[in-house]
Amino acid sequence: MLDAIINIFSPMVSALFIASRLARGKSSNRTDKLLWLSISGIVISTLVILISLSVILGFKRQVSSVAYSQTGHISLYPYGENWLSTQQYIDASPKLIDYLEQQPEIKSVSPLLQDIALLKTKDDFKTIPLYGIEGNRYNPFFSQQLFLGRLPNFSQYDTSSVPLVLPSAVANRLDYKVGDKVRLYFLTNRIKIRAFTLVGIYQSAGLSEMPALCPHDVLQKIKGINAGQYNRIALTAAGGLNSTELSSITISKLSQQQVAPIQNYGLSTAEELMPDIFSWLSMLDSNVIFLIVVMLIIGAFTMISGVIIIILDKTAQIGILKGLGASNRLIRQLFTWIALRFIMLGIILGNVFALLLIGLQYQFKLIPLNPEDYYMDSVPVVFDAWVWLAVNLGVVATLLIVVLLTTRIIESIKPSAPMKFE
Repeated sequence: MLDAIINIFSPMVSALFIASRLARGKSSNRTDKLLWLSISGIVISTLVILISLSVILGFKRQVSSVAYSQTGHISLYPYGENWLSTQQYIDASPKLIDYLEQQPEIKSVSPLLQDIALLKTKDDFKTIPLYGIEGNRYNPFFSQQLFLGRLPNFSQYDTSSVPLVLPSAVANRLDYKVGDKVRLYFLTNRIKIRAFTLVGIYQSAGLSEMPALCPHDVLQKIKGINAGQYNRIALTAAGGLNSTELSSITISKLSQQQVAPIQNYGLSTAEELMPDIFSWLSMLDSNVIFLIVVMLIIGAFTMISGVIIIILDKTAQIGILKGLGASNRLIRQLFTWIALRFIMLGIILGNVFALLLIGLQYQFKLIPLNPEDYYMDSVPVVFDAWVWLAVNLGVVATLLIVVLLTTRIIESIKPSAPMKFE
């Protein structure tokens, strides 16, 4: 057994030893500079690909989370109505809500009443969307983005201090602090004024159209509707399911259990309800694929140049090895090992610089954005270990293929004349 292992690895060790000696051989200053230029190409290609993917993933997660905060992965709403502006109601019994919450495919169930309220500013009034929430049935987005105060149980509160949660864009603009009294004006058949206590502020990245949260029963009384009536029910997916999968599962289960008259509901995915946003995200995918291909091509050309430089610099040694009886295959393996050293150096440096830049952007938000255009106030970055591993393996595989093809020029180098010893 031991002999077999030795027989397998002995040629590899020998090849690595010879490759190491060849790599350490003297080279001209010009050759060294050209090699470092090739390594720099690999560094830049790796860096750009990793940064691009991290930014794209960051954009997709941030924008998707904003979209899902509005619609959930899917929304149930009155059939034939606009999900965002409908003033019609669906009747949802406690049985239906409980049934949906028990499904393992559903992470959260948010029955919503929605309305538009007015906030008094110094000079005018400002409109703000308002979601009426039952208990703790709010979208996970709001708890994830909360940065001041708390998210209360909207069904258990002191009537003398009705809780309100505001988006940061509104709170900052009007200089509201947690604990402040906030008056909201409602335009019904007559103007109604309700006083709230600001208990929490969530990060809205400057987006003024993000909703405020208040108790469901307050809006119910203001709108004069019955218990169990909602404008819509937003469902978020669990377990890595996408919107389409959750939609199909929900329709199937509701039809089978007959816990609700499903024919009276409109059911749409977030992608269907907010097509502009998700089309923009798809366009980002196309752009990053194009960029990855371009950077791989650049890396391939720099690697070709590097391998040719190494071979030309070691032409005499190649001739000697052939004169001593070394096969073309063995010599190609030697130079593949040498090239692999440069590839790994370039990739490692690319990863280090990418991690550094991502860390700086994440911590200090060095590149700001206009939130009205991009749904966030700075360029988002995400580190995904599996994505980075796939990128690194892909770069190594691509460059190794290039190296194997390029080293075929070794076959054209003639062996040196036999050496004579006297």
